[in-house]
Amino acid sequence: MAKKKKTKKERSKESKKKSSKEEVCEVFDIEKKDGEVKEKRLCDLVEKKHATEEEIKGQKKTLRNILIGLGIIVLLIILGIYFLNSVRHFNYRGVKGDVVKEGELIFHQITIPFKLNGKEVDYNVYLRNNPENLDNIPFEGEMNLDELPLFYDGAKRLVVNITGNLSCDDDDLISIGNMVNLKSIGFKVVRDENATCDKHGRYMYLNIIESDYSGIKEIGEACYEAHVTDCEILKVTERFMVEMFVDHFSE
Repeated sequence: MAKKKKTKKERSKESKKKSSKEEVCEVFDIEKKDGEVKEKRLCDLVEKKHATEEEIKGQKKTLRNILIGLGIIVLLIILGIYFLNSVRHFNYRGVKGDVVKEGELIFHQITIPFKLNGKEVDYNVYLRNNPENLDNIPFEGEMNLDELPLFYDGAKRLVVNITGNLSCDDDDLISIGNMVNLKSIGFKVVRDENATCDKHGRYMYLNIIESDYSGIKEIGEACYEAHVTDCEILKVTERFMVEMFVDHFSE
């Protein structure tokens, strides 16, 4: 009897049924009597498991959560790097520097190119206060270092005077000693209690006085009064120095 041919619909149905299955094989080691081990492979067709709609939704949700988690981790890393940089470095109106620790003391180091014996070297100025935190000390006036003339030794002059009996547990001595580092931008600091403001602007004059507030104001051409309260002389003088650095680096 002739074998009945399958219709196109039947062949398609059978093909789909076969494609819904996959071959799964297992390998066994069979030990013979003579001790020889022979590998036997058994295969069979099993139904393929297709993910349900709920499973697909769950997989998408899991993938989304993984991507969100990775995004949060990357963001935290970026914020961490930014925070560490902000802790280790500062940039105040063009005055850049590093935060360094010496024992229990924290300094804010400003590196300035300096000519020594005809060679350019790095001169490090160390401030106790972060320049960014000195804005609470008001500065009224302007700073223009270019207009000051050079003296015979090739340096400009900053004459400092302390009016009154300002005694602040040696902070006054530290402040003046700290200002000597202004030689890094071409100034020689001189203390003269008899000096006054030079109306011709031949030198810069700073008069430090005890007051009921802390702040700096310009009182003449290249002449300033530094008012100090609660022995904040270190903050006030460093605020004055920072203004000089800002003008120097803006050239």
